[in-house]
Amino acid sequence: MAVATQSLEELCINSIRFLAIDAVEKAKSGHPGLPMGAAP
Repeated sequence: MAVATQSLEELCINSIRFLAIDAVEKAKSGHPGLPMGAAP
């Protein structure tokens, strides 16, 4: 796996993590740590 590809994959994963955290915060329900723990 190329370094650039790995960095892009990590960026995508982190983006999805923070979108999931924002969704939990907006819903005012659940714990924001759940998406962090459930992410790959």
